[in-house]
Amino acid sequence: MRLFYVLILILTLLLPLAPARAGDIPVLPRDFPRGHVAAVADGHVSIWEIFAVWEPLWAETAAKVRAGLSPEAGDVLLQTEWEAVLNAAIRDELFYREATQHFELVIRSVARDLAQGGGYTVEYVEKQLRATFDRDLKRELSKLNEEQVKMAGGVAGLQRAGVSYDEWHQRLRKKAVAGAFFSLVLSPRVVAPTNKEVQDYYRANPDEFARPGPVLFRHLYFDSLKRDGTESAREAALHAWRAIQDGMDFAEAARQFSDDRVSAAEGGLEKAEPAIDPGREAWLIDLRKVAREEPVGRVSAVLESPAGFHIVRTLAVAPGRALPFEEAQKEIQAKLMGRRWQAEQDRLFEELSKQVPVRVLQPRFPPELSMHRIQR
Repeated sequence: MRLFYVLILILTLLLPLAPARAGDIPVLPRDFPRGHVAAVADGHVSIWEIFAVWEPLWAETAAKVRAGLSPEAGDVLLQTEWEAVLNAAIRDELFYREATQHFELVIRSVARDLAQGGGYTVEYVEKQLRATFDRDLKRELSKLNEEQVKMAGGVAGLQRAGVSYDEWHQRLRKKAVAGAFFSLVLSPRVVAPTNKEVQDYYRANPDEFARPGPVLFRHLYFDSLKRDGTESAREAALHAWRAIQDGMDFAEAARQFSDDRVSAAEGGLEKAEPAIDPGREAWLIDLRKVAREEPVGRVSAVLESPAGFHIVRTLAVAPGRALPFEEAQKEIQAKLMGRRWQAEQDRLFEELSKQVPVRVLQPRFPPELSMHRIQR
């Protein structure tokens, strides 16, 4: 039974929840509707379970609408995300329901075995097993819960997302129980890839293990949010591009015009290592690809990204290299195991979907959260 608890705790750590996000982006109305969005047999998917994941997407979309994205496009994006999150929550509820029933059978079976020569009734042993299970799980979940709440911006961050502390804790517990169930029931079905399978994958996917060489470049960035919309940012980028074409030094243009506070002081010079800020690194990944394709020394056209507009000038590109098999081996093993693990979960979900009735009660996101209500 100790292994039983250990597996639960391990899987709890491996399946963290996506934290709610705090910041200066718009937040959901405090009076958004509560209730159920789907029924899974005798269980339910609560709207807070959807909002815990969907709310950050709503806030990001609201920020994009304020920056120039059309409300119609925003609503299409939100509806697509709503359906994806709803389906994932239904899947989680199905797994939790199956896990709970499975563990109930395990507890009863173990209780019968322990009661047979121990001088205790089956009912007494069952009660002790459940108490031990709940106590150990509660203690470990409390520790993990504190970490997750901090990541969400504290209790206030959860409140901004419309999620109570108790709801957050319950969702975390469901994930942990379902995760333990996967470990006990699905793991025996997942066979580790052989060395030949790993080698075959490496040979069949050479492009996946080609590592580009570092690229040195300068760039200017024009932030749509800071410049009050897409059109303002585009105009600023075109103004700077024309100035460079007319003879202005690229580095000086970066110092004067660029909204990237990290590189502007260095004349827009971008170093090879990843950026500390994940948001900044997201658009730098694309800029590095562009810089590798641009002729050295030439100023690019004005480039558009979801974050705004950019101008690039490549200074040098180092040759790339192929990742040796010895370095790629663990990565390939993890990828193949992940695929097999996911395939087993998909098969289980397909089986449960045929056995357990599911009703979707709210197929569309609440109309009061439409992007047409966002003030630009």
